Amino acid sequence: MPKSSVVFKDIKSVEQLRDEIKVQAHLLKAEAKSELKKMEKDWKIIKREIFPVKRAAHKSRVEIKKSTRDLLHSLKSSYERVRSFLPTQKSK
Repeated sequence: MPKSSVVFKDIKSVEQLRDEIKVQAHLLKAEAKSELKKMEKDWKIIKREIFPVKRAAHKSRVEIKKSTRDLLHSLKSSYERVRSFLPTQKSK
């Protein structure tokens, strides 16, 4: 077999390998695009539904904290008022 035929076979072999890799890379790229598209849908759900809940939860937490402080202050005042009706203990 002449050297030019061997080189030609090698070239054809490399060309075939190159073409296969290009097809696989293209398919992989398409698969990656598909996966990214799914991920973007999930991200939009997070942005649309979860972030507002987080903001509302923060607002609720602030409101609950204030309400709790107000209630505790009111209870403390009420307990102190009731205590004022009780006879005082004399120290010995």
